[in-house]
Amino acid sequence: IGSSPHGFCICDGKLYFAATTLGEGEELWVTDGTSSGTHLVKDIRTGSNNCFLSNLYSFKDTLYFGADDGTGKGTELWKSDGTSSGTVLVKDIASGLLNGNPQMFTTLNGKLYFVAFTSSTGEEWWTTDGTASGTTMIIDLASGVPGGVMAINKFAVVFNNAIYFNGGTSPPSSTATGPELYKTDGTSTGTVLVKEMTMGAGGTTLSWPLITGNKMYYTADVFATGKELWVSDGATAGTSMVSDIISGSVGSNPSNPIAFGSKVFFAANNAASDRQLFLTDGTTAGTKMIQPSGGLADGLNAGVFTGSAVLDTMLFFAANYDSKNAELWMIRDTTSSNNVEYINTVNTIAIYPNPNDGNFTVQLSDANFIKGSISVYDLLGREIYSQSQINTKCPITLNTPKGVYLVKVQLDEAVITKRIAVQ
Repeated sequence: IGSSPHGFCICDGKLYFAATTLGEGEELWVTDGTSSGTHLVKDIRTGSNNCFLSNLYSFKDTLYFGADDGTGKGTELWKSDGTSSGTVLVKDIASGLLNGNPQMFTTLNGKLYFVAFTSSTGEEWWTTDGTASGTTMIIDLASGVPGGVMAINKFAVVFNNAIYFNGGTSPPSSTATGPELYKTDGTSTGTVLVKEMTMGAGGTTLSWPLITGNKMYYTADVFATGKELWVSDGATAGTSMVSDIISGSVGSNPSNPIAFGSKVFFAANNAASDRQLFLTDGTTAGTKMIQPSGGLADGLNAGVFTGSAVLDTMLFFAANYDSKNAELWMIRDTTSSNNVEYINTVNTIAIYPNPNDGNFTVQLSDANFIKGSISVYDLLGREIYSQSQINTKCPITLNTPKGVYLVKVQLDEAVITKRIAVQ
């Protein structure tokens, strides 16, 4: 059947996780990477029933998590030092069968914070020192349920000595704020609204937070502008929309922001409703769409951006420019808006025979390209052959002296070079 290990968390040099066995159900396990060092920490809920382990988090060499021991307390705050006797309930936050459901564990200035639920306050921020008496709610930001931490698009990011989150105050009223950007320094008085982007209880949908340097980027869905990218330095005056990419209430729906160099790259819709890659320096003037130097071919779904990663001085991402299916692309520098290079991960070439007498064939693995060309150069860099229309099998004849030559095959933005020997 399998034990379905999940929820991995490294704590004090060991890996903790949830795993399921027929005898104990889902419980807390630990491993040091060896078979003999992999074992059950504790059968928290005795018997074969699951303890509903959740949100494993390491803090000062102690593991904190949510679990239900089956004694009528629901899912509550637990901690473990890696031993059975040291795996204990910290506090029954939501009394009775209700779940306190501790989540969003965050470390700030050497203290542990998390969000938990009670029937009288809803979901609010709490702190703990690992004891029942030292586990307390910071503030009842929104009187009553559902609480001051919004249930939709939850996030918690540490920035400028505070935790930033999607919060709100009381239920709809003339003085209420709906979901907006809030921050807390871990105290009641230090839990405050950063900026009310949509006035009143309607609120703003926030998502995709990204911290880079002294700025926090996030998306906000404001009634007047739709969903666009915003930036904040933590102060009300320093919180603003980066650019209204699609003017009006439709919004460009930005997503997947990633820091690269001194810029932030993100996916967004343009005015033609194509999904494209944009970069920004946090200003309207410094926000622009980027694309391959040849532009985009007409066609459906041109340029859909599906993910990204930074390696050294290169940003890699998947997109389907020029009517391709999704392929791998790369950006090396952030100073130009036409700096996207195609990384050909599918097409390979074979040249045969090699060595040859000047007659050979260039064979492509497939026809996954829009434009292609073949050029042959001598070792001094002089072009001695060129062919601008190619297919997957190209016979070539060279009338050249014996020697070594370079065959350059260009497939859209990708370039593949191989050596041949003419004998």
